[in-house]
Amino acid sequence: MIKTDIHLDELTEKSELLKRLHEVVLSAHPKIEHRLFPIYIVYSLGEQTVALIYYKGKLVKEGGLYIGLHLNEPPKNKKFVSAADIKYLGITHGAHVKNVGQLTPQALDTIRAIGRI
Repeated sequence: MIKTDIHLDELTEKSELLKRLHEVVLSAHPKIEHRLFPIYIVYSLGEQTVALIYYKGKLVKEGGLYIGLHLNEPPKNKKFVSAADIKYLGITHGAHVKNVGQLTPQALDTIRAIGRI
């Protein structure tokens, strides 16, 4: 028997959250493209990286996901803070999101702002 510390309900919740964030990022602009990597997904608009979602690794060891965004101005949503520690080209702000309930209308508007670069 394989032991794991991941429960099925946690996995289902995380995949639901990832699906919702993925849909919101792609809805920000019709030309946003994405590439899947082992620990994150990168979203770009032309040559500019506009978002990334970490689903594994040190940024999400406490559960949930981490979303980083390229924003031209500081977000009104206080959940998104400076992402200087991310060191990924173009990512300016980020937030840890633990569940779909944290995706408030204001948070969704902040994410959709990436389509206005």
